[in-house]
Amino acid sequence: MQIGFGILLEHEPHNFIREYQLKFHHELSILPGRQNPHITFKSPFKVHDIEAYVDYFDQLARETQPFEVKINGVGDFDQKILFLDVEENQATNSLHVNVLKQMKDQFNIDPDPLEGENMHFHASIAELPTKDAFIEAKEMLENEAPKFRFWVKEFGIFYHLGGDHSWIIFRRMPIGGERMKK
Repeated sequence: MQIGFGILLEHEPHNFIREYQLKFHHELSILPGRQNPHITFKSPFKVHDIEAYVDYFDQLARETQPFEVKINGVGDFDQKILFLDVEENQATNSLHVNVLKQMKDQFNIDPDPLEGENMHFHASIAELPTKDAFIEAKEMLENEAPKFRFWVKEFGIFYHLGGDHSWIIFRRMPIGGERMKK
């Protein structure tokens, strides 16, 4: 099984992403993303027993204080993935670096090649199957200049259902909060 950790978005950026995912679906026949809109701070990794990671995640959430995230505009990765661009800040960088260190120290999980210095915080809108689809989707967004600002209040564990299936949010946890009952 695979899991990953993410920041759950507030309503406005979440709704912006879903609105465009539906537009891309209706106008370009592109299926919406297989995950709830979020900002990844630990890329997916393989696990055999999830319980130790749930305990780690709960402690991480309890020990993390709310912090602000700013989203400025739309970006892309290699003319294939469109995303809301998260402004780099000390809080997201520190969270990410600390989690990578703790995952290595506690679970011997190595960083993904796109983590660490290569990490670009973002909230994916869509993965486009062809260059033509990318161009059309980008044109649909050309008059948009999304700017969002919100305080992070909740983390989620994303769990892959396997094969070609989707991801689910297996666990949600308020940051700075109490442990949820199992």
